Amino acid sequence: MFGVTDGNSAIGILGNQTDLPVTGHATDTHGATLANFALFDLVGLQLSPRIRDLGKITLYRTGPRAGFLARYPSAGPLLTAG
Repeated sequence: MFGVTDGNSAIGILGNQTDLPVTGHATDTHGATLANFALFDLVGLQLSPRIRDLGKITLYRTGPRAGFLARYPSAGPLLTAG
C-alpha cells in the first residue's frame, strides 16, 4: 500500500532514495504526533499511524459533525466536538 513502512522519523521519508512512488507512511503510536501530521499534510503525503489502545482515547473533529459523517462514514460517529 505504501512505499515506506515503519519508522519513528517522519523526516526520513522526505529524502528517501527510492524509485517507488511514496504516497504515505505507516508508523506505530510513537509517530502519531501533531508535528508529523502537519509535516505530511504540508508535503501532500498521508500519515497512517497504528494507534495503541485507540478505544481508550478521545478523538476530536475540527468542524461540523455532518461534514465528518459524509467524509468518514465509519469513523465520523466516533469523533467528538472539540
